[in-house]
Amino acid sequence: MNLESLLRMAIEHGRLREPFSAEDATRAVARADWPRKRVHSYLVRHCRGNLAAVAIYFDRASFGQYRLLGAEATARRRAASSGRRGWTRRESPNPSPPTDRREV
Repeated sequence: MNLESLLRMAIEHGRLREPFSAEDATRAVARADWPRKRVHSYLVRHCRGNLAAVAIYFDRASFGQYRLLGAEATARRRAASSGRRGWTRRESPNPSPPTDRREV
């Protein structure tokens, strides 16, 4: 089970209040497969503002404090980038006109 689901259940049952830290989340989840270091990594990796994130579940309230985003915000997933940056000459939005050079 992913951490986002576990944290939603912990908030529903009153074991966790928002905003929460990685330490608070670890205590609320209380599972051996989710140690503090892994919870912290997951929070940072899936936080709004992380440009490399494919799925965003959390919003940073302040340094080291997080909030869960609503279900409608987490349902929208960003497509993974193709890894290409910028325009190629062939795709340029403003192609330059061809030049006709003739030697005289």
